[in-house]
Amino acid sequence: MKTLAMSSLLFLAGSMAVSADSLTNKHFTLVTTHQNEIGEICPEMDAGQRLKFEFSSNHEVEFNLHFHEGEKVSYPIEPQTLSSIDKTFEAPITQTYCLMWKGLSEEGSKIKVKYQVLPVQQKASLNNISEAIPIYQPQPEYPQEAISNKTEGYVTFLLDIAPSGKATNIRVVDENPKDTFTQASMAAISRWMFKPKIIDTKPVEQKDMLYTLTFEL
Repeated sequence: MKTLAMSSLLFLAGSMAVSADSLTNKHFTLVTTHQNEIGEICPEMDAGQRLKFEFSSNHEVEFNLHFHEGEKVSYPIEPQTLSSIDKTFEAPITQTYCLMWKGLSEEGSKIKVKYQVLPVQQKASLNNISEAIPIYQPQPEYPQEAISNKTEGYVTFLLDIAPSGKATNIRVVDENPKDTFTQASMAAISRWMFKPKIIDTKPVEQKDMLYTLTFEL
């Protein structure tokens, strides 16, 4: 059995081609894996780092993501048969993690792997964050023409909340009937005010808040 292995030092074996951008820690691997051959990519990761990877093959292979603790083998991604997977994995502990595949086809499987080890995400304490809270939300006036025609409907929109608490960048993403309730909705929403989102005692902008105004008689 031939084993194709690559660690964080990018060890090459067999018919493997590897390119890497050392500044961004992005890697691209091409390798042919024959039936029952095994290939591995095994970067070393600190707890909290993320492994973003795209794996594809022109034939189905057996694939898993695993790590070793002594004689114990743990599988964050259990062995499975697939031809492609696109995923981001976060390391629970400092360890060497292996993307591993085994060829299943009598024909050589053309394997492509793109991967990048991303830094630990900085997570703010929940005690220091408070989300935006509406404090003034005047409702729109029901258009007279819609009342006369006994028309009901809705407008769904996105808005940003400025550090001042004002609703900004209001945009309609769905409405029914079209244009019937838009003007009345925009007139009301532009007057909305919020207690802004707070991070570490400072008000910050909060983007892409989704709301729906429903018009019923």
